[in-house]
Amino acid sequence: MHITLNPSERLVRGQTPRAKPEGSDPLARISSSLSGVVRALRVNRLASIGILVPTLAAAQQPTFTPDHANGIYAAGEKIGWTATLPKGARAPGPYAYTIRRFGAESLSAGTLVMKKGRGRIETSVAEPAMLVVEVTPPAGVTNFGNASTGGAGRVRLGAAVEPTKLQPSEPKPADFDAFWAEKLQLLDKVPMSPVVTPGESGVPGVEWATVKLNNVNGSHVYGQLARPAREGKFPALLMMQWASPPYPLQKSWITGLAKDGFLVLDVEPHDVPADMPQAFYDALPAIIKQYNTIGQTSRDDSYFLRMYLGDYRAVEYLAGRPDWDGRTMVVLGTSMGGQQSFVTAGLNPRVTHLVVNVPSGADVTAALHKRWPSYPNWDVTRPDVLTTARYFDTANFASRITAQSLVAMGFIDDVSAPAGIWSVFNQIRGRKEAAPMPDSPHNHLATPAQQHPFTARSAEWLDAIVHGRDPMATPSALSSAVSSAPNAPPPTDTKPVPDTGRLAFFDDFTGPTLDRSHWSVRITGRTVNEEQQAYVDDTATVRIVTGAEAQGAINGALQIRARWRPGFVTPEGNHFDMISGRLDTRDKVMFTYGTVSARMRLPAGDGLWPAFWILGAGPWPATGEIDVMENVGDPRWVSAAVHGPGYSGNTPLVRRDTLPAGQDITGWHVYSVDWRPDEMSFRVDDREFYRVTKAMVAPYGRWAYDNPKYLILNLALGGGYPRGVNGTKGPPYVGLPDSTVKKIRADSATVLVDWVRVTPWSR
Repeated sequence: MHITLNPSERLVRGQTPRAKPEGSDPLARISSSLSGVVRALRVNRLASIGILVPTLAAAQQPTFTPDHANGIYAAGEKIGWTATLPKGARAPGPYAYTIRRFGAESLSAGTLVMKKGRGRIETSVAEPAMLVVEVTPPAGVTNFGNASTGGAGRVRLGAAVEPTKLQPSEPKPADFDAFWAEKLQLLDKVPMSPVVTPGESGVPGVEWATVKLNNVNGSHVYGQLARPAREGKFPALLMMQWASPPYPLQKSWITGLAKDGFLVLDVEPHDVPADMPQAFYDALPAIIKQYNTIGQTSRDDSYFLRMYLGDYRAVEYLAGRPDWDGRTMVVLGTSMGGQQSFVTAGLNPRVTHLVVNVPSGADVTAALHKRWPSYPNWDVTRPDVLTTARYFDTANFASRITAQSLVAMGFIDDVSAPAGIWSVFNQIRGRKEAAPMPDSPHNHLATPAQQHPFTARSAEWLDAIVHGRDPMATPSALSSAVSSAPNAPPPTDTKPVPDTGRLAFFDDFTGPTLDRSHWSVRITGRTVNEEQQAYVDDTATVRIVTGAEAQGAINGALQIRARWRPGFVTPEGNHFDMISGRLDTRDKVMFTYGTVSARMRLPAGDGLWPAFWILGAGPWPATGEIDVMENVGDPRWVSAAVHGPGYSGNTPLVRRDTLPAGQDITGWHVYSVDWRPDEMSFRVDDREFYRVTKAMVAPYGRWAYDNPKYLILNLALGGGYPRGVNGTKGPPYVGLPDSTVKKIRADSATVLVDWVRVTPWSR
């Protein structure tokens, strides 16, 4: 969060807010000390229990307590607030109120009558929506409301009705992805040529420098960098700034984060140096104060094109530094900084975590659909501006975001409208958590209590991330109701869009049939591992499914299903009672090193043996095998392993991962491995559970992981590994008990794969 206007000021639409002095930004306070902020923020929990506390003491101004502390309701449910006057106070008359859908469309109006110091406002709607109630005082009352309640003379109340079902007002342009792929290719042709100029951080144990990078069309990215003053590799964090004419970046915004262990880069949104005297910024051309209108009629000339590409380049710079840990890349911002964070996470798959507060730029066509619009407040009633704006709308980047995300929205925010933010949140593909702020306006107008759900939770997130913990392992009280649970499909489920300039491989199985240019479906030849199935190339076992069959992957999923086929005979003359599917990318998609991940739902049942693995193209085990995920039917755990010369088969290099309480393999999870020249890190939902290094392999045999490999997905049935776990020796089926055979006969042994992705490794 950051403060850009005085509480008594209002942001005029189309005007860029002014920056506040150093120290006014709560994100800067977070950066000063994560642990200190967590302790400090716990002293004020009023926002957490949903009570609107007027800043100005006024005998006739009631407080409003929502029926639901987080402000979220089901469709058709009664939505209500209890108004309470201070003890002994009497209302000088009735209060008027108006209820508006999405802040713009009037639904109803009424009178709030206080009886014995209490009154009620109630309503309901039958479909997903954001509601804003505006309360005005009795005639003659002047000391009512302030900037934090929606402005002098009014108090706004907010509610969300099934907000996880809200969608953008309009679809993205048909050539949206192609446009951005082209721009990233143009950026790649520009040498980065970083210029790093060390300076004094002013904080013991922290190194500081300014950074300058080349950007498109002769422009530059300017910023400040801080890191711990010690040897090591650190998680990276990119901070992006809010809407304002240019201003100097303050060292204190990043030095605290660096002291806590982050490698931090804070970048200017403008093409100006970040460390000049204030007089330099004051002398800049007047047009810069209205930068949101520059190039608004052309997607190739938009001011935001250079800004977004500069943010992308900043991530690439951090990823290329030798002191990056190679695993964690956080983007962080508020308002326009949150807008840039959404875009950066959507464009650059290196981003692993996203933390944003009241992000602007979401659903910018909202004003055409009876919704509050958001900054940059483009005049979308003009056809040329509308056409351009859609290429810079964060809602159109959202489905590309796979980072673990914390997103905060103020329910009475008319600068960054909450409906737009929800429409972005709902499309994010990674694990995610919303931080609803039911009584908060935009951050520059809000009280600390109103912003508390974000400031407290973001401090907890950053503290967890920098220490390598899962930031969602302990949910907050207000946000847990709208966190995506891995065992259930997310509220909305659109697929990440491949960045063809950065991904080595991506398939989201949108169909209608399997892409045979990527995948080959294998037919059983020699049976291995005592497996009890025959692999066949048939849509009965391998196909693309949509709708209810995709179980939450609404754009389609790969289905691998085991089938009961007694007496089935293979081309070699072998007999089986069951068939299943196995597919791979051999000779079609080959790669060496990178982050390999897949989002999958697995079947439970002893002896069912789904696997996601990587295999060398030469003789086994000489060219190596990496088992990203295996399961043999126990819903509580998965395993990862590596096989090579001297340590194949019953390998000693194997680890089980027990899923967190309340989760199991039948829910959606992302299984991944970071494969590097000297180590591999295995993860479930971005939580590392096993790391294998060259040194660990050396006692058993040669490191066999510097050669091209390909992907495999399959569902085996029974065999030696399952037998070793469940003890079923057969007959009739090794490792496959009767209870599981019944599931196969009922066609209920199914693997679903939402998407598969390979991101290349960068030195």
